[in-house]
Amino acid sequence: MHHNAINHLSLGYPGLYYTHFGIIIASAIDRIYHTYNLNPIGEVMKPFKTCSGCRTPWFSRDDFLQDSNIDLVGYQVNFGDRVLGYFLFNHALCQSTIGVPAGHFKDLHEGPIFSECLAGSEQCPGHCLNSQILDPCSAKCEGAYVRDILQILRDWPKDVCYPDKIAVGQC
Repeated sequence: MHHNAINHLSLGYPGLYYTHFGIIIASAIDRIYHTYNLNPIGEVMKPFKTCSGCRTPWFSRDDFLQDSNIDLVGYQVNFGDRVLGYFLFNHALCQSTIGVPAGHFKDLHEGPIFSECLAGSEQCPGHCLNSQILDPCSAKCEGAYVRDILQILRDWPKDVCYPDKIAVGQC
């Protein structure tokens, strides 16, 4: 064990902790503790998303997307501003649907973003009108980049569910 590592059993909390100048730092780095008061110092790291059903937190976008219990199921459009729409995910552990603002994924798109909305026109296949259609769109519409992001999210690699994750309810 590292010379400044603290036995997690002595703290009464699971996990590995390190000390640095009298401060105890959890190895997961989501909480920092003072050695004389085992309450978190300052604010706890804010999760990327917390399940509205079972309160499971994901501390990063990658953790959320890689979770084998998270499935992309749709996109709820906002025709006024596409980044204000929501990508919809189902959480298999509690059967909740989680909405994540589309703006959280905008950086995943590498192509052009068109300025004209073609919804309802002859060029529009109508994908945005049905939240459960995840197919790409061939129209040169302001919503086409969202359809591109949907493809990236659909193909996001998922974590393998190892026994240690099952033991702590992560799979």
